[in-house]
Amino acid sequence: MRYLQSFTLRFVLHLCVVLALPCASRAQSGGSVVYSFVQRAVSARENALGATALARSGDVALTLKNPSLLDSSLSRSASLTWGNMFALQTNGTSIASVSYAHPLREKLMLVGGISSVIYGSFHGYDEDAHFIGYFSASDNVLTAGICYQFLPNFYAGVSLKPVLSFLESYSSVGVLADFAVRYRSIDTLTNATIIVRNAGSQISTYTGVYEDIPFGVDVAIRQKLKYAPFAISFAYSDVQQFALSGNDNSFVNNLLKHISLASDVRLFKRIDVMAGFNFRKFQDLTWDTGRHAVGLSFGAAYERHNWKFGYGYAKQHAAGGTHFFTVSANMQHVTNTLFKQNTL
Repeated sequence: MRYLQSFTLRFVLHLCVVLALPCASRAQSGGSVVYSFVQRAVSARENALGATALARSGDVALTLKNPSLLDSSLSRSASLTWGNMFALQTNGTSIASVSYAHPLREKLMLVGGISSVIYGSFHGYDEDAHFIGYFSASDNVLTAGICYQFLPNFYAGVSLKPVLSFLESYSSVGVLADFAVRYRSIDTLTNATIIVRNAGSQISTYTGVYEDIPFGVDVAIRQKLKYAPFAISFAYSDVQQFALSGNDNSFVNNLLKHISLASDVRLFKRIDVMAGFNFRKFQDLTWDTGRHAVGLSFGAAYERHNWKFGYGYAKQHAAGGTHFFTVSANMQHVTNTLFKQNTL
């Protein structure tokens, strides 16, 4: 069985690489790319843990980013996320996502969802600076994913992601896909995953020019301690490209830009306290005299019976950060509770 598991894992990893190769030549992990919004967080937990959240099971919202996180524990679970640059801001950029997971048959799960970035309303002017009205802008990605537990310790998932982008009178449509495999130890203390993300292309462009996509290959691992309510997580992003900044030849700096670290602690059996750090944000979005804790993230989640509430904050740059709020629940439990109340 161990030989079969090892062979299967190697086969899936090689398959992910083969599927990614046609996209790698046209894709970039840094610089100017189209559809960069698909790299934004989709839940409070991801905002708090950063890229290491790719190895965090038990959150249906995270399956929009890593379909291999789907398992029977998320059956009929739904989530709703809202995020903003400032917690009380109502007229700026808002980020929202919805997800729902449903069992198809034993060991086979389906997830569907939508994530949107709404940039708000803008004043429009012509070339003579005359006001001509208001216009809006938004980016949207639909997600349909499936996951199969092909061995007791292994899960394989794939997601198809149509992208719809509307910026004033310009629009673009594209199709992206994610391929992922996850290993979970029998004692559930270890989760490790590799994901090929955003393989695909534009179908229609904004101005007739096809642009690079935010393609990447990420690896993440989460290790829980056996006798303590504590876990540490590590992620190495953009495996396919070592030098993420063309003007930085430092081996150490380039290595650190791939790395994200995080930890979470379970308190009172219901509360998760999370913290993370992203080295790339710290190096690229700060300056020598203005670090301002850029790259740091933290959050908390409260779980009770069949529902969860989470909050996550990430310091994106010296000017501010993003706040995310996520509510998730088991819809079968909610439906049963409502039906029971209506029959009383």
